[in-house]
Amino acid sequence: MIVQITNRHNRVYNVQQHSVVDRAFGSGIYQVGSLRYLRKLVPTARRIVDVGANVGTNTIEYATWAQNVEAFECSDITYQLLQQNIAANRQRQGGKPWYPYSALDITGTITTHKTALMDRCATAYVNHREAGLADFVRYDTGDQACTTATIDSYGWQDVDIIKADTEGTEWLVIQGAQQTIEQCRPVVEVEFWNWEKRLGLHNQHMLDYFHSIDYVQTNNAGDTIAWDAHGRWNKALARAAGQRNSAMDRFFIPKERL
Repeated sequence: MIVQITNRHNRVYNVQQHSVVDRAFGSGIYQVGSLRYLRKLVPTARRIVDVGANVGTNTIEYATWAQNVEAFECSDITYQLLQQNIAANRQRQGGKPWYPYSALDITGTITTHKTALMDRCATAYVNHREAGLADFVRYDTGDQACTTATIDSYGWQDVDIIKADTEGTEWLVIQGAQQTIEQCRPVVEVEFWNWEKRLGLHNQHMLDYFHSIDYVQTNNAGDTIAWDAHGRWNKALARAAGQRNSAMDRFFIPKERL
């Protein structure tokens, strides 16, 4: 069942009915702390690659300041909702800005891709979970066939931000983006939630990679995170380390951007 939610910023989202929908999307801008941090780091982004766009909660906000947004979502129903939400929010005006002295107008170009970004171009399968909110991709089995590509295969030369939230395959996404990362030196946001373990992956390999190319790892408050902290870094651990925020979302930042 599809329901429509309007939040206090006058954003409207069409989503599949689910118990966490009201909390995640209905109150304010989803993951607003991470959005503010990204915008502060790259205030004039040329191109943002949103890997795991879901229903567009981040995609829509990226387009309020980035010139181009590439939104990747491979689940059939979620991709349809993504397109509906982009179209609906282009028509809306008003609402409380989530970034100081800014507008909520969608000014950037959004291109949607019904493709799974991975470490190679192939055929894979979407595994549906939690009414589309936590779908993930496997090469061997799943509920829906999909095509995969790599970020590098697109040949972009102006990528300033990559966001990867793919429920466990984030390291595969990064492996398929190494040429782009090393040429463009973007800020890279990655969700860490231990989902990679069900796929036999280990995020320490990702941490070692970014460390090796002279990046810094922080949370969305700018606190540095140790390179061996590869599990889910929750608020309790953050407080124990004297940090201001959790680090479910990691930000890998080239040293020269700091």
